[in-house]
Formats: sequence, structure tokens, C-alpha cells
Amino acid sequence: PPNLNNTGNLIIANLSTLFLLQSATHENPLMNVSITNLRFRDARYTYMEKWGVPSGGGWALYNGAALYLTNTTNCSVSDSYFEGLDGNVIMLYGYNRNTTLNRNEFTSIGANVMAAWGYTDHWDGMQGLQPRFTYIDQNYVHNIGLYQLQSSAFFQAKSCQSFITRNIVFDEPRAAINFNDAFGGANQVTQNLLFNTCTESGDHGPINSWDRMPFLSDVAYGTPSYD
Repeated sequence: PPNLNNTGNLIIANLSTLFLLQSATHENPLMNVSITNLRFRDARYTYMEKWGVPSGGGWALYNGAALYLTNTTNCSVSDSYFEGLDGNVIMLYGYNRNTTLNRNEFTSIGANVMAAWGYTDHWDGMQGLQPRFTYIDQNYVHNIGLYQLQSSAFFQAKSCQSFITRNIVFDEPRAAINFNDAFGGANQVTQNLLFNTCTESGDHGPINSWDRMPFLSDVAYGTPSYD
């Protein structure tokens, strides 16, 4: 707990990104990086930065986070503690494969906790520049969306083949899990405990999904389709 008798310590965060994991191209991705057993705090707020609308769903967000991954394969964040980060915590942007986020605790978070945001050429996702095979497992998430009320424990847009299992999420303003579109599909949500969500709204439940626009991908059949 804070020492209320010590009024001389003032912490002002300057960095919105603490760890940047990236490669210049998805054809030669950054591979096999593990972040484990660390404590993260005090990344600065980003709610005044330029935001984006990633797809046809109802949500918008800042394309950045305290941990930002792009063009990676087989990277993981596990057994770590995240507290007092004022923006998004973990962002998977563009090409990412087999990312594992497991056994972490997140609390007092300003915006989204974990987000996956892929790239398509308008409706064409055949380049494969999306987060795929993302494993969100056994995370403990509470008291989030303190500044950006449209926030989730896990948000995905133009991403697919996500496995969201055995997480505990509570005390947040909107949906615990949000699918901003139906790109690709093959997502699985199982054995999660989600409660006291949507505390700032009543227009949906703890899991929210949108499907306003079709995308071309090869996920469903191995050949191009709009399914």
C-alpha cells in the first residue's frame, strides 16, 4: 500500500511503450522471445493520441501499448504483474503467430488489457498479416478501463484463430471479450469466469461481437472464401 505520510514521491510516466518486439518484415519474423516473471507499472496515458477504427465493429482504440508486438512468431508473456498502466497493456499488431499470454495479473489499467489488430487490403486478408493462433490463458484481470471506458480484457479486430481459456475477468466498464468483426473465424472461448462487466453500459453482455463487413481469407477451407 502507498505510504501516505511520504508526500515527496511524485511519479510522472513519460513512456507509453515499455517493450517493443518487432521485425522489419513478416517474412523474417522475430522469434522465440519470452517475457516472464516481471512487474510492469506506470506507462503513460494515451487517450489524447491519434486513434484508429480497425474494422467495421463499433469500437476504436489507440494503436499502441506498453508491450507492442509486430512481425513475431512464438513469443510469450507469462507469470507477470501489470499495475497502473494508463493505456493499453499488450498489443499484437499485424503479423503475429503463436503468441501466448498466460498466467498474468492485470489491475488498475487505463484502457484495454490485451488486443490483437490485424491488417487487410480493404476486404482482402489473403496476405496473412494478422494475429493468428493467439493463446490467452489463465490470466487474472480486474479494475480496467479506468480512463477509456470502451475497453476489454481481450479485444480483437481482423484477427482469427484465437483461443481464450480459463481467464478470470471482473470490474470493467464494457465487455470482457470483444470481437470487432468476424474475420477468419475459428476462435474458441471456453472455461472463462466473467462477471461484473458492462458497469458503464447495458447494451451487451460480457462477450460482444460484431459482423458488419465480409473479409476474404483462407481460414475456413484453405482456399479463398468469405466465410
